[in-house]
Amino acid sequence: MTLDDLRIDQHGVITECLGNDAAVCRLSEMGLVPGVSVRLVRRAFLGGPIEIQVGQTHLAIRRYVAQNVRIEVVESGHAGESSPQ
Repeated sequence: MTLDDLRIDQHGVITECLGNDAAVCRLSEMGLVPGVSVRLVRRAFLGGPIEIQVGQTHLAIRRYVAQNVRIEVVESGHAGESSPQ
């Protein structure tokens, strides 16, 4: 499953970031690394960006970027305590 597949308010834990070195580096700079918990906050209309929450930070990322972030859904609604350092 990818970050783009999450439903609103659904939580997940990043398992892998795909793409070229520059794309993976940019995701890492934003705190999107394996083991980090994320929550989908909202989606823009007509295929626009999605808003996610990573710790106390909200990020807007393009959907095609979100499709390169693999996640594992956390069904209880409470993701692990991992956060970016």
